[in-house]
Amino acid sequence: MRFIYSAILTLLLVSAGCSGVPTSPDVALTPPELPRVESSHISWGQWDIQLDPVSGLTSAVQTRRLDFHVNVTDWLNPPACNDCIEILLTGWDPVGRIVDITMILKNPTELVGYDVKAIISDYDTKEFLEPSAWADFYTDGTYWDPYYLFEVEEFGGGESHAVGFQVHFPPGATPNATVTIDASWPDPQEEPYKIDNITVAGPLQNDDYHYISFFCHIYDHQGDVEITLVDLSPIGPTLAPLTDDGFNRDFRPNDDIWGIDDIVTNYTPGIYKFWISAGGLTSEHYTYQQVEIEVILPVWNPPPLYICSMMHAEETDNYLIEAEYMKYSEKLRALMAIFDDHGGIMAIQPDWTFIEGTVNFDPTLFADFQAGGHGVDAHAHETVYDIGQVHDMLDAAGVADTIIANGGFPQTLGDDGNWAAYIADFMTGGGQQMFLAINGYKDPDTQTLDGLINPIRPTLNGTDWMIHDPDSPIVYIPRAPKGHLTGSDPDFFVNMPNAVDYAIAGAIPGKINCFYWHDPIGNYNGSIISMQRLAFWNNLFKDYFDDKVDDGDLIWANFTDMYQIYLNWED
Repeated sequence: MRFIYSAILTLLLVSAGCSGVPTSPDVALTPPELPRVESSHISWGQWDIQLDPVSGLTSAVQTRRLDFHVNVTDWLNPPACNDCIEILLTGWDPVGRIVDITMILKNPTELVGYDVKAIISDYDTKEFLEPSAWADFYTDGTYWDPYYLFEVEEFGGGESHAVGFQVHFPPGATPNATVTIDASWPDPQEEPYKIDNITVAGPLQNDDYHYISFFCHIYDHQGDVEITLVDLSPIGPTLAPLTDDGFNRDFRPNDDIWGIDDIVTNYTPGIYKFWISAGGLTSEHYTYQQVEIEVILPVWNPPPLYICSMMHAEETDNYLIEAEYMKYSEKLRALMAIFDDHGGIMAIQPDWTFIEGTVNFDPTLFADFQAGGHGVDAHAHETVYDIGQVHDMLDAAGVADTIIANGGFPQTLGDDGNWAAYIADFMTGGGQQMFLAINGYKDPDTQTLDGLINPIRPTLNGTDWMIHDPDSPIVYIPRAPKGHLTGSDPDFFVNMPNAVDYAIAGAIPGKINCFYWHDPIGNYNGSIISMQRLAFWNNLFKDYFDDKVDDGDLIWANFTDMYQIYLNWED
């Protein structure tokens, strides 16, 4: 490892010791005077809960208040509240033994709470799945309890909000658990309130030669996270820091994405759990999260990574003006010539204005791209035309067999709509399914990306589209995790080799592995900068891509080709 700091031992004591946090006292609803700790955390109460998935019965009974952790202001202590929590069992899978839970919470005070969370404890062998993070707020500092964050910035006095989660009930598990409602006051909490989007470029091969990296998103709204550590002791005696500095495959500094690279091991194959901790150097508390890393035997013939340069043309009025459009058209043809010389592949994905400009001012552009093996796919943010209408515009422009959809797809979707089902509903005039694959989906409201590395068939049932359904008529082609390189980044060409290396390291044997980046057509407008980009691309091929292709690590393919490669693998 390259990143052992002299302060690691001290940091380990800070992050793992957490001394001075007393155990929850077993007190009545009217507690005696207890020692107070100045803290941003206050308790809204604690409840013993019963979750019986077989009978569907639940209960929540308030038992005590955790006064040792409230702010020094006495009157913040909430009153006893027997109707502040409602527990609902909304689903039960008796085979997987997983129950869906909805918890509805009412603020028992008149004050606004921040970063309000339900901290689960005393849950024996049950497993609370995908918690927002883990906390030591109400423990003795030797272990951490999972919590679920109520996703509201300010939880007003008397307001009610809900949070959903899942629990795995192994055979013999009791229905009992305890939930402590924690709120921060008068400001958001000091430590990060959530750690998620953990992306592992694995599995890890146990030969001290192959390495992996992983990244996580740390929600640091106070801007005071100074240290993030991962305890790698399950596969070696190492406590290692993650960085957010733009180095070690952390591509953008200060973006709250913390990463670590060059993890190696010679440990026995298996799945190992690790702890991540994040906070300030002098924080009273740290926020924790778990991550799993799989260790496998070495694979000396790694699978290839299928790559493509994705080029979007958004609905810009410039494309409707001939003089402006031709600047883009000329540079795109020059870029195509560079890619053709090196066997590279692009996928142009235009919204309606670029399609109209092409029809009017350079009607052979799409045909020339397809003749070179490049893709021409339908792309729409659906502010004017939906994705089906854009598909028909491409068809009218001479682009046949457009089976790839890309975009935001917001036109007819509600907040909980399943966009995969929405795309599958589009039919051609002949009654055939219009789109057979989707790539690069970005949620139109949150703008979040998926974290997948291998194509799947997204389910059309429910809202969690990332569940693989072998009977789904749609194939989703993802980019590799941490693969959202975009041409608007000034370091795009500097970051490209590291990003592709990272994706190669995470290629999973026995599956189809895909990687692509976003290089918008808007970058090629005839300016001096766009001329420089052509030179950068030419150098990148000669200095990096050509060698990787020759070594068999990379194979260029458009998205229609990737779709067919996936079908062949499926068969």
